[in-house]
Amino acid sequence: MKCEIIKDLLPSYIDNLTSDESNKEIEDHIITCSKCKSELDSMKQDINIETLEINKKYINPLKKFDKKYRNVFKNISICSLIIYLIALYYTQYSFNDVYDTRDRLAIDLQTISENHDIKNSNSYSTELQKLLNQNYKNVLSLEIHRTDYKNILYTYKNKSNTDTNIISTNISADIFNKQKKNIGMFHVGIDYKPVIIGNTILKYSALIGWISLITYIVLLLKSKFASKF
Repeated sequence: MKCEIIKDLLPSYIDNLTSDESNKEIEDHIITCSKCKSELDSMKQDINIETLEINKKYINPLKKFDKKYRNVFKNISICSLIIYLIALYYTQYSFNDVYDTRDRLAIDLQTISENHDIKNSNSYSTELQKLLNQNYKNVLSLEIHRTDYKNILYTYKNKSNTDTNIISTNISADIFNKQKKNIGMFHVGIDYKPVIIGNTILKYSALIGWISLITYIVLLLKSKFASKF
C-alpha cells in the first residue's frame, strides 16, 4: 500500500475506525516506512496535546471549585468551633450566675433577719423589695417560708420583667440569724433563659461543626485519591 493511502488512513486508524484488514496493512507498512511511522507519531502527539488542553480547560476550573467548596466547609467548621467556645463560656457564666444570685440573696436575707423579725414581713418588705429591684434583676419571684413550710412569710414578683417567654428555675436555701440558727427558708425563681439559649447554641454549633468537618475531610480525601489516578 502506498504512503499516500496510508497517510489518508492514519486519522481513521488512530480513531479505531479502520477494519482489521486495513489495520494490518497499516501496521505492516509503518514497520518498514519510517516516514509514515513519524507521521503517525506526530498525529498521536498532536491528539494528546489537544486532549490535554481540553482536560485543563474543564478539569482546572473543577479543581478550583472543589477546593473552594472544601474551604467553605473548613471555614464553617472553624466558625462553629469559635461559636461553640463562646457559647460554652456564656452558658457556664449564666449557670454560675444563677447560683451566685441564690447565694448572694441568702447573705442579704441573713442580714435582714439580723435586723428584723423574719416572721413579720411588714418590718422589712419595703427594704427587701427595693433591694430586689436594684440588685437582682434576674430574680423573677421570691417566697420566704417558715422552717415548717406552714406559712408563707413574704412573696415577691418581678413586675419589671415583661418577657412573655420566661424560663425560670426555682432553687431553695436556708435563712440563718446571728447565732447561725435556721429561722426560715426561701424559694427563689431566677431567670434561666440565658442558660437555655447557651445550651441551644452549644448543641447546634457542635452539630454544624461536626457535619462541616466530616464533609471537609471526605472532600479532601476524595481529592487526594482522585489526584492519584
